[in-house]
Amino acid sequence: MKVQNITKKGEKMKKYSFVFWCGYVSNEDGKPSIQHVTEKDISEDNGFFDEDIKEIKDLSVGQKHDIHGVLESMSVYRYN
Repeated sequence: MKVQNITKKGEKMKKYSFVFWCGYVSNEDGKPSIQHVTEKDISEDNGFFDEDIKEIKDLSVGQKHDIHGVLESMSVYRYN
């Protein structure tokens, strides 16, 4: 999947790369998976807590944020 590269200063990133490893509820193959999502997918309706949403949307390129839920853990990396 091609990810849009944002270069203008002050613009919010449009897509994020989620690399997550599920602790208690694992993927079928037991391996981490990568999901490409849009900014609108990062919401409380999709299971994100408000403080995690703010942290994710403020990430700089190369930074990551760890999310620890009841049934899974996830690392969110900004790569563009």
